[in-house]
Amino acid sequence: MSIYIRYFSALFLFLFPFLSDAQQFYLTQYSQALPWYNPSFTGIESFSAVDLGIRDNGGGDVNTPTTMQVNINLALTGENKKYGQETKTVKRPNITFRTSDQTLFSRHDTKVETEVHGGGLRKRQEVFEARSKHGLGAGLVSIKAGGIVQYQGQLSYAFHLPLSKRWKASFGAAALVSSSRYNVIDYTMRNSNDQIYLELLDKGGRQELFYYLNMGGTLYSQRYHLSYAYTNVLGGNLENTANDSSAISNKMEDVHGIMAGMRISLGGRSELQPNVLLLLRTNTPSLISPGVKWIYDQKFMAGVNYRPNESVDFITAVMLSPQIKFGYSFDLLIGDPNNTDFRMHELSLSFILNRDNKTFDRRFW
Repeated sequence: MSIYIRYFSALFLFLFPFLSDAQQFYLTQYSQALPWYNPSFTGIESFSAVDLGIRDNGGGDVNTPTTMQVNINLALTGENKKYGQETKTVKRPNITFRTSDQTLFSRHDTKVETEVHGGGLRKRQEVFEARSKHGLGAGLVSIKAGGIVQYQGQLSYAFHLPLSKRWKASFGAAALVSSSRYNVIDYTMRNSNDQIYLELLDKGGRQELFYYLNMGGTLYSQRYHLSYAYTNVLGGNLENTANDSSAISNKMEDVHGIMAGMRISLGGRSELQPNVLLLLRTNTPSLISPGVKWIYDQKFMAGVNYRPNESVDFITAVMLSPQIKFGYSFDLLIGDPNNTDFRMHELSLSFILNRDNKTFDRRFW
């Protein structure tokens, strides 16, 4: 296609930062790719699944990023173990005496209750049975916008530890690789003698390769979850760039991610799930996305997300069968009308690998 030099330059300046950072890509249905945002979500559901997704603007603008992703999330349960201590009684000689000081008969603290009764010393503490769990995950993402192509791959692991009958904690880590290529040959400049264009064309474009480490933790129960993740660039290199050291340092940004949500029963088979996603970045704009979802009978979901000054996102999903879930979302632009990135449609397909109908309860839709 034929474009002006200023349009070509503006496109590169806008899309290069957007596609270079592995944590920059956004999914409206991000609950289908949670380990990308926080690896401690790996294996958090009671089942394993394979998730597929595509995010596109429906062919309206070839320069708007098209994102395709596939994720495998395995939940591997450990052995059933007892946590806490069982009631223990230690025999003591019977002692008979009278006193008005009741503290001689009982003592209470926050963890263990000790009682003197009938010459026996008895200790009581909460005992519960639960299974620890391991989560293994792998994901691939491709992003294409005009002549810019990026591929990302991630491997994640999480360990889920019971804290009480209701609460669990998970800790996870992920290694991520991001490779980007800018194919200048896909563009035809109106001024074909532009020096920068000719230099990039002679070198075959520009390439990037970066390595990331993502670590996080989640505290969750059947009704609540709160998570934090930290992502850092371990290193990378840029090819065919005039100032490699400066360009690399500009991409060495930290990302802090926070997610929280809860489940509110509406009676019957309905529930409401308010949630929020917050990504704090050091070099690029941060992201906040509060939302709410309504789920009926673990078979249908409808929801909405809001990104201030950017978009309102409408989401729906339905269980096509006990093993297959289909999702669709549409982003309605409310920000800059010249920013077409958020005029997007998103489709997702989830395949449940080991559903147990007795215990099935999808936490994240």
